[in-house]
Amino acid sequence: MRAYQVSRLLVHSHGAAGRGRSQVRRRFNVFAGVSHWLSHAQTGSIQRHLPIALSVACVALGAPIQARAANPLPPIAQSSLTVDLVDFAQFPAASGSFQREGISLLSESPDSSGRLFVNDSRGGIRMIDTDSSTSIFLDISLSVPSVPGENDVDVIRGTFGQQGLSSFAFHPDFANPLAPGFGKLYTAHSDDPAGKTPDLASPGSTSHHSALIEWTVDPLNPDQVDMSSRRELLRIGQPFGDHNMGEIGFNPLLNPGDPGYGDLFIAMGDGGNVFPANPTDPFQGGQNPGTPLGAILRIDPFGSNSANGNYGIPADNPFVGDPDLQHTLAIDESLTPADETLDEVWAFGLRNPHRFSWDTGLNGTANMFISDIGQASIEEINLGAAGANYGWRDREGTFATDPNNENNLFNLPGNDALFGYAYPVAQYDHDDGIAIVGGFVYRGQAISTLQGKYIFGDLVNGRIFFTDADDMTSGTPGGQATIQELTLVHNGSEQTLLQIIGNAPRADLRFGIDNDGEIYIIAKRSGEIFRLVPRSILEGDLNDDGFVGIEDINLILGKWNQQVPARDPAKGDPSGDGFVGIEDLNVVLGNWNAGTPPPGATPGAQVPEPTVALLLGLGLAGLCVRRTR
Repeated sequence: MRAYQVSRLLVHSHGAAGRGRSQVRRRFNVFAGVSHWLSHAQTGSIQRHLPIALSVACVALGAPIQARAANPLPPIAQSSLTVDLVDFAQFPAASGSFQREGISLLSESPDSSGRLFVNDSRGGIRMIDTDSSTSIFLDISLSVPSVPGENDVDVIRGTFGQQGLSSFAFHPDFANPLAPGFGKLYTAHSDDPAGKTPDLASPGSTSHHSALIEWTVDPLNPDQVDMSSRRELLRIGQPFGDHNMGEIGFNPLLNPGDPGYGDLFIAMGDGGNVFPANPTDPFQGGQNPGTPLGAILRIDPFGSNSANGNYGIPADNPFVGDPDLQHTLAIDESLTPADETLDEVWAFGLRNPHRFSWDTGLNGTANMFISDIGQASIEEINLGAAGANYGWRDREGTFATDPNNENNLFNLPGNDALFGYAYPVAQYDHDDGIAIVGGFVYRGQAISTLQGKYIFGDLVNGRIFFTDADDMTSGTPGGQATIQELTLVHNGSEQTLLQIIGNAPRADLRFGIDNDGEIYIIAKRSGEIFRLVPRSILEGDLNDDGFVGIEDINLILGKWNQQVPARDPAKGDPSGDGFVGIEDLNVVLGNWNAGTPPPGATPGAQVPEPTVALLLGLGLAGLCVRRTR
């Protein structure tokens, strides 16, 4: 590990007021330090850190910045692109304010079993069966490690909100019995710190720990984890209750033998803060690669060259072998220099990057996309790149910040290119949402109109957005892709996600994906999971579940003999005459059993005879009613 200090680039400062003799002396020391570093640093290090050194010198000169307009970004437009949300699974009630299990992630195991798994923030992973029922796959609270130690008892902290079991990931060799990763999976959860020692300590007081654990599936029961297989890889102290360890995952585009295959990426928030935040990022983790906070980490689960010996540090991580820069870049006497860089850090300058994914299409971009929740103004999607500095807390989106007032944003300075920040490939402001949640580039086969589009949304208001992945390639100011909102239809009518889940105050939106590239919508607030399917054009499928069956007949019976808006299938009028009657029954019966039955439904060869008799009776009644109208 090498010493390294990134200066806090307070580019929001204006003018020359208050500059005294000590500040002039500090400027001189800046240039002397940069000159000293340039004369002693290795060539590769100069290429990596020259923008940082130049930014230090430029900031010391107090480059002026213009104040921004009140509304920094244009509003997101509603697209005509429409998809159906089909009910997929409903999770049982749980205690606590959310009343449902804290589901926030859905993934399919990388084998041929077709099993889908979801997390429960209270400490479990559930398997979704073929009939959409669920069973327990892992319950962390029941773990009994084979080698007891001081950190071997998991006590899940904060089962709702931002704590609890936040993420899980299957090793890419999960299905390969000849590989070390066979049957292995990993979990990230917030843990009670009492009596436990973190590998990487909190920069302040300790709220809780973020724990990364390896598990192995029971060799006698592939539908359960062997609870004695628990192996702790990494434990990180957290100063506040929010902005914890988020997404963990492996690059799915790599194959065995490729550099980086089997390396685990770990999203770390900046440690959290309180609202209103003054200052933002109080421990300045975002601009300090000497801490795991505000960063993407990358480790080798099967290596042993880490300080605790429980994981490896890939040799090509960008800060491995960095020279000592602390004495040259710690230019502000009021700041405490970082002790060392962390070799585990892969990218930094992030606030709360709790979700990331890769574009997995055969003809796709192969890019990694990182969603980063903003402070008070801007939500962003970033392009994953080794060694990238995404700017927080000095930047929020493509704007400069005031760390002492979260509501102040400024336009970028004219010399901004010298700072070397990586900017978002897509962003929106708080007129359109409050907290971004990353999703996936759609590479499935069911919805051709979504092909190549990155699907994401706003965690709070549940709006679902998309951009073209091909446009998300330029992390420079002015290079952001256009965002549009997806139109949703549920049970035949256009609705927002908040409306679909019963007009809840917030959606707590998340996304999931299966091995076919099909995308799922998770409403953590209500415990519901939906599938994205193409807008139904199946004649007779009145409830838009992709199948013509008894539910469609029930919908007609519920509206029998009623006048409804013409051509509104959700009101039971597929014939389009504005009246629910025998013509509508004919449409359904003429397409009986068409489509794919939803989970749990059993198609019949024909309409059950009692139902036919009832329908004929209702049909005659309908004809009489129509003749007397």
